[in-house]
Amino acid sequence: MVVGVGAGLVLGCGGNQTSSAAGGAGADACGAGKTAYQKHREELLAKVSQTVCKLDADCAVLWENNACVSTCGTAAPASAIDGATAELNDFAKKNCSSCGPIPVPPCVPPQPLACQQGRCGGL
Repeated sequence: MVVGVGAGLVLGCGGNQTSSAAGGAGADACGAGKTAYQKHREELLAKVSQTVCKLDADCAVLWENNACVSTCGTAAPASAIDGATAELNDFAKKNCSSCGPIPVPPCVPPQPLACQQGRCGGL
């Protein structure tokens, strides 16, 4: 499943997960984790986007490749990249541990990052 979110491309569940007869979480836990991740991601990106840029150099790419998603990157303020990446990776470890590996999506070469009217964009 491929879902467009924000400026980035997000690749969802990497395959079918199955529940065990012994009551394993399987697909239910994976799906619930991915849904929670997407909500958390949207909230975090909205918060991060409030950081104003002044120069193109103030912008960087937030890459996600964790247990919940694999993306083609999202333009974000460079000052927020490390914190946002750590928070999203931590959330993914806690909520998507039952999901299978997610392949990296085919990504088109990104456009140059630019600070436009105080916001990072360009991907």
